[in-house]
Amino acid sequence: MAADDAIPDRAELTRTAARRSRNGRFIATIVLVVLPLVLTPMALMAGSSGSLSSREAVGLVGMLWVVAALGAVVAWGIHRLRPRPPLLAGTSRTTRRAVQQALRTGQPHDARIDALAREAAQRTLRGSWLLWLYSGLLALNVALLVLRIADQDEAWKTALAAANVVLWAALVALVWVTRRRSARYLRQRQQS
Repeated sequence: MAADDAIPDRAELTRTAARRSRNGRFIATIVLVVLPLVLTPMALMAGSSGSLSSREAVGLVGMLWVVAALGAVVAWGIHRLRPRPPLLAGTSRTTRRAVQQALRTGQPHDARIDALAREAAQRTLRGSWLLWLYSGLLALNVALLVLRIADQDEAWKTALAAANVVLWAALVALVWVTRRRSARYLRQRQQS
């Protein structure tokens, strides 16, 4: 730690963030493995009982495993692209709120919050690929919604597709706003 470091507890925050990251990866692994293992027999039984056609049951099972595989690939990619968890993840809830407030208003109330906000903003701006990924997934889901509407599919399937579009749009908007706030914060802090 440098003598003039604005974050005097950097080592402790790094250890806490790493521990929390390991816990999150463990839970994600359990969900990605256990969920398809539990739901696969249920989908196959629904197919054999007649509540689903065998084609639908096989499609559902395939989709479960594709989602699990995609989740594993995304988790692996995030781990590879960001091998060091964000320093902010090792802080208390109060500190995270203060950093969010500083990013929103551009006015940190102390040097430690400013340093944490700068680190968070720089990290956010380095993740520009997320905006492109989420935008692509939004476009894919819009296309699927249009296909459902054009096929005059069942109302609940169309409603589910519409809800999916709304969620992806909200995620794109959230990433976009976060990136703008981060860039604005860094510009303001460079000028002051």
